[in-house]
Amino acid sequence: MVYITSKNNLISATIEASIKSSTNDMPKKIDQIKEYYAAIDGSTDQINSIMPLLVKLFHPQLVIESNTNTIPYEDFVGLIHKFARNGCVAELVDIHDNDDGSCTVIVNNHLPGENGDVTKQRVFFKDDMIVRITAEETYERKFGAMLDRVSGLSTDGLPTDIVDMYARMLNCFDGSDAAFETAEPIIDEIFDANLVVVHGDNSIMDMAGFKSFASAFSRNHNIAKLEKSERTENGLRIVVRNIVDGVDQGAVEQEGLVENGKIVYWAATPGEESGFDRLVNSVGMTDNIQRLRDYLSALDGSPSAFERFEPHIDRVLARDIVWEDGDGSTMGYDDIIALLRDQYIPNGCYPVLESVKVNDDGSSLTVRINNHLPGEDGDATEQILYYGDDDRIHRLISAPFFKTCEALHPYQSAVVHASYSQLLPLHGTGQVSVAPRLFIRGGVAMACTGSSVSSGPQDQH
Repeated sequence: MVYITSKNNLISATIEASIKSSTNDMPKKIDQIKEYYAAIDGSTDQINSIMPLLVKLFHPQLVIESNTNTIPYEDFVGLIHKFARNGCVAELVDIHDNDDGSCTVIVNNHLPGENGDVTKQRVFFKDDMIVRITAEETYERKFGAMLDRVSGLSTDGLPTDIVDMYARMLNCFDGSDAAFETAEPIIDEIFDANLVVVHGDNSIMDMAGFKSFASAFSRNHNIAKLEKSERTENGLRIVVRNIVDGVDQGAVEQEGLVENGKIVYWAATPGEESGFDRLVNSVGMTDNIQRLRDYLSALDGSPSAFERFEPHIDRVLARDIVWEDGDGSTMGYDDIIALLRDQYIPNGCYPVLESVKVNDDGSSLTVRINNHLPGEDGDATEQILYYGDDDRIHRLISAPFFKTCEALHPYQSAVVHASYSQLLPLHGTGQVSVAPRLFIRGGVAMACTGSSVSSGPQDQH
């Protein structure tokens, strides 16, 4: 076990403030605690019942204090695995609300060959999860001794090839189409079914979530390169360099806890959290990036591009999207589509996606798009795309490109005149465009504003 001393300095003022403010819905928290202890019943497969409850009940910043030692979340997970796999039982004798945002529990822990060990503990909360457990003063030594005995329980130990197997798994992610298919059997072999992966501030990924993450990583042909690996007292530590969407994200050190030959816990090592979070956020946006690529690729500069482009619109753009130029001017969903359909496409324009960056918030992209307009070699602009929970763009900021599009003239060439000279309904609305534009039909210039049309004889230019 890894113990951290100076427990009084460990809980920051911020956490203390959060603990004191977590006073709501204590009955619900108590019910969760009761359900958790009921699952620790000594059955042979109790770990399968315990872990889903544990990850919902205990905060990733959890600390358990006894005497002068503090046990962090990852070591607590290891203790629970040892406790459960040795058939131990945790009997909840009593629990009551302290009316100050905390509660007190009395637990009788039954370890192998023992008749029971009763301790009284105080439980504190943050974000409606247990973030701190301390033994009552008269139980501190007894509580600490019990934890030490749990730590000393036997396990099957760490297999000598766990690091090699992890390296084999990681090397599957070489950018090939079959990367995840090749890696999945190894993932199932080396990771426990109750795997806990910690990332972000409070986020936890289970085994299903991890496999979904690995599949998404593979789907976009990303690459993982193992730079260093080593065994530790309780598991393994590795350094991985990830290439996501062609961008080298740098090397990130991570570590895992191993129990009974399986990796049960995974996280970035202290100080490496931002790099690990960037990886998770980037891969989480993989499907959005691919849809954006398909959306832009359909705009190939041909007269019939809209036919291929139209199916991608609602997969990428939200109906309430707002396109901002940074100076107060905005454009909505209907106007964006009308602009692309009636001006951008007919003028033979086409975009080239030069770069994509997932921003630190994990829900927006910064993209660089080189728009090729008539008579120009290209006009590269940077845009920020903000996604909603529906994985569609709800906000777009791009001042330079906004102004570029304003300079586009309505299409006036007779070559594809038949296809784009008509006043087409807006996509999915059955109404005409709301943006003022000029169309040419049979030598007549037609100005359209909203749903009204005015026309008069004009010279076709």
